[in-house]
Amino acid sequence: MEDLCSALSETVPLFATAPDDTDAWLLLEFALHWPAKILDGPPLPAAVVERLRAFEARLPNGRVQFVRRPRRPVDTPILFFGRSGEAGWLRWMELPAYEALIDLDLEGILRGDVEAPGTPWTGPLVLVCTHGRRDRCCALKGAALYRALEDRAPGAVWQSSHLGGHRFAPTVAVLPDGHYYGRLGVDEAEAFMTAVRERRLARLDRLRGRAGRALEVQAAEHFLREATGETGQGAVSVVGVEPLAEDAWRVTLARAGAEHRLTVRLETGEPIVPASCGKDAAPTTRFVLVEHRSP
Repeated sequence: MEDLCSALSETVPLFATAPDDTDAWLLLEFALHWPAKILDGPPLPAAVVERLRAFEARLPNGRVQFVRRPRRPVDTPILFFGRSGEAGWLRWMELPAYEALIDLDLEGILRGDVEAPGTPWTGPLVLVCTHGRRDRCCALKGAALYRALEDRAPGAVWQSSHLGGHRFAPTVAVLPDGHYYGRLGVDEAEAFMTAVRERRLARLDRLRGRAGRALEVQAAEHFLREATGETGQGAVSVVGVEPLAEDAWRVTLARAGAEHRLTVRLETGEPIVPASCGKDAAPTTRFVLVEHRSP
């Protein structure tokens, strides 16, 4: 177990590691095996795979995930779709067959140009990465966490294909708000689900950031929340970002009616660890707080 990337990376900071290029989501229920890259050879009709590839190509901020709930019959697969962020939303529908999604204007729906079909998903949807063919850490640690969370919120927790950040396994994404977490322990499941239901952030030291936000903004938000103890899900908003150098930014955030200006810098160095199991070790990056000007 000592050569697992998640074990070797325990000192790599979690914050500012959520995907900054994703805020549109397409989650397709698919219960059979997931290839290492889900659109490379799954036993789906070729036209369906091509449609999913086209979706990601046409919508650069879009992401396709496979999801499943073990032991759930998949006679009519579920399709979730939506946007994450401060005004996030999520809808779902049952497909009579996988081919039914070919004719859906998925890009138009997620851009808001086309009326969305389906039913609003009320409450949070919790995704736990269990994608063992992509990285064994996700299977070893994700499966146990999935069971613990699902026991506490049946139907609201789904296994997911690769969410990113194998070395932070088990990794979790909460939609539609878009917050990512890492290194969640099974013993934290109850507190985590309670916080999610109450629209609070769970432990800040487990928070990776919010999908769709630039990494420097995720870093600045981390430092602001750390300084103030703020855990309100939507309590911090972005006012502006000013590049100062190739590796430094001044980020202005609003909280409780006041603006905070935080200067952050990106550094590269220790620890030197692999990004995932089987990869070569490489220096890691982390953000440091240079200055925090608060009211």
